[in-house]
Amino acid sequence: MFNIVKLQLEHLQELAKEPDNDHLRAWFESTHARAMADAEETVAGFVNDELMVVAGLTPYWKGRAYLWCTFSIKAKMNFVPVFRGIFRYMQESPYRRIEMDVPLDLKHTAVAMRRAEMLGFVMECHRAKYYRPGGGDSALYSWTKET
Repeated sequence: MFNIVKLQLEHLQELAKEPDNDHLRAWFESTHARAMADAEETVAGFVNDELMVVAGLTPYWKGRAYLWCTFSIKAKMNFVPVFRGIFRYMQESPYRRIEMDVPLDLKHTAVAMRRAEMLGFVMECHRAKYYRPGGGDSALYSWTKET
């Protein structure tokens, strides 16, 4: 069973220790991590009391938000409950349009793109140049809730 709890700083620190998330370590350990944990719509998802994913929705305005998420390596072994839980989180949100980006310069870019599409996101831009804070390019995706 997938359980969602309010995101805590410790959840970010735990995922930052995993090799697949080492590109996020500095960011997770910065002051941004505290702001993420304190934000209203940030969550941690667990299966059998093991952390699988951290995620959040950052609102642009009413009806539109940006989804960010980071997976644990353990999520691969719990694929179905994790993805159902994330989808439920998006469905239960107040947003009709949710956007996300996938960095194009990571070793697991193809996996992230597949995950986005499995959640129902549609690619709207194949390469947004200099999109990332460090200047990297990203693919841009959106998901819309049918009412």
